[in-house]
Amino acid sequence: MDTHLENLSKLNQLSRWICANHPAPEELERLLKEALDTETYSLPIRCAGFLLAFTSLTFIFGGTWKDLTVVLTNTVLMYLAGIYLKKPGVNRMVFNIFSTFLAGTVAILMSRIGMVDDIYIVMIANSMMLIPGIPMVNAFRNLLCGNEINGMLEILKATLETVAIVGGFVLSIYLFGGLISW
Repeated sequence: MDTHLENLSKLNQLSRWICANHPAPEELERLLKEALDTETYSLPIRCAGFLLAFTSLTFIFGGTWKDLTVVLTNTVLMYLAGIYLKKPGVNRMVFNIFSTFLAGTVAILMSRIGMVDDIYIVMIANSMMLIPGIPMVNAFRNLLCGNEINGMLEILKATLETVAIVGGFVLSIYLFGGLISW
């Protein structure tokens, strides 16, 4: 569940160019194909980026090497879930509930066997990459620019996505919370 920023930039440039130059429809089709033909990073590079980000978050929040092991395990599981659920076009809120439930369940089970020092650091680190920060900023920008209805809808959507993140962890705690070694 990601946004290809380079592709977005090319499409924005194409949009501005089209408004300024008014090309023929045949040329538009060719230009659109060129703009969409943007190389992406390979799967190992993307996975390494996620692992680096989650490693940093774990230590920023005060996690230990044990916590890091579980965070990285959850990272791989959440990434694979994202790839699997992206194909049928699963809603972002459903994805957030599923992935945080999965991460919370793994964290609780690993805590039970002594692989986690602080389960909440694991859950917080795993949830940080799902938080809709950019959509929330865009929502407030829309509000401040006078587009109140769109801004309010975007705030509601970002809030619901955040509640879904919490919901997945809460569900795992309610189902398996008795296994946590406090």
